[in-house]
Amino acid sequence: MGQIDNKMKWCLNKAEREGAKHRGLKRVHPDPALAKDLVAKAQHNLKAASYNA
Repeated sequence: MGQIDNKMKWCLNKAEREGAKHRGLKRVHPDPALAKDLVAKAQHNLKAASYNA
């Protein structure tokens, strides 16, 4: 296992131990509705940026 893999595991384990006060990586379940909303927001922002440019 490489150094990056070890650091990822360490950070995920720290999040499980510390809970809400941990600001690093957190394991979450996928949410299709949230993903759809975020893609729509990104498309809107891209259109706005293109318009303003």
